[in-house]
Amino acid sequence: MRRWVATAAACLLLAAMTACGTSQTATAKLKYYPVPTSSWRPGDFSLHALTIGTLAAGTYRGRWCTWLVGPDARRYPIVWPAGFRARRHPLELVDSRGTIVARGGEHIKVGGGVVPDGHQPCMLGRKNAFYAMGYPTQAEN
Repeated sequence: MRRWVATAAACLLLAAMTACGTSQTATAKLKYYPVPTSSWRPGDFSLHALTIGTLAAGTYRGRWCTWLVGPDARRYPIVWPAGFRARRHPLELVDSRGTIVARGGEHIKVGGGVVPDGHQPCMLGRKNAFYAMGYPTQAEN
């Protein structure tokens, strides 16, 4: 009987260790990448322009960036609210709590305004970026 209890305990310990290893592997797949952000948070003063585009991402000048693709198929830089970040595969934009707010390829709209900003790293060769001052939502095609 003691041998059976010892064997069962060893099996439970091994199962727990395996489960922990699986959990760490799953967590590693949820790596977040920085995106250009401002200090804007819900409740702050907001500009009220609207932009609409398709969420996309790629490399620009050696840095991974997100942008919106407009109806003219051009890429437009966007600066997201404080705390936003992204996952790459598949592309998912997440807020400060880790909630997915948009996915790559989705046609989205977001309020905010165009602001001159040459110091952001993902400007795509432009002098102005759209500063999102709200959360993106799905837009009609």
